[in-house]
Amino acid sequence: MPRDDKFLAYKGLSEAVSAQSIDSDWLVPIYDNNEDIAYTATLTVVGNTVNQETFRTVASNTTLLSTDIVILVDDTAGDVTVTLPAISTVDPILYKVKKIAGGNTTTISPTGVQIDRSASKVITTVNNSWSFSHDNTEWWTL
Repeated sequence: MPRDDKFLAYKGLSEAVSAQSIDSDWLVPIYDNNEDIAYTATLTVVGNTVNQETFRTVASNTTLLSTDIVILVDDTAGDVTVTLPAISTVDPILYKVKKIAGGNTTTISPTGVQIDRSASKVITTVNNSWSFSHDNTEWWTL
């Protein structure tokens, strides 16, 4: 399951937490339009830690790693292609790709499948970004 950063931010979690240290304090009631229907959200830990983002800056073609979260792209020297890994090699995760400098094109391409039923996504404007996750079938922008 993908991490739920909004839930973690709501709970004020800023440090790494092991799965063993989570208790009932991490259950939050959610109410549906002030009706008597109540749901409970549970924090799910993927791996050993939650709410930690790793940043990597690239200026040439790269394939995302399972340890990547945020990729900052500088395409000043030329077009850059960021390749999403094969779905079968990574759990559903939220990758964030942002163009931080350059006047060229940043292209995000999947391996073996599509993104939103397209071959790729393109960023041409500095400070624009896309976020990606998959459903075990296809990559999707979020």
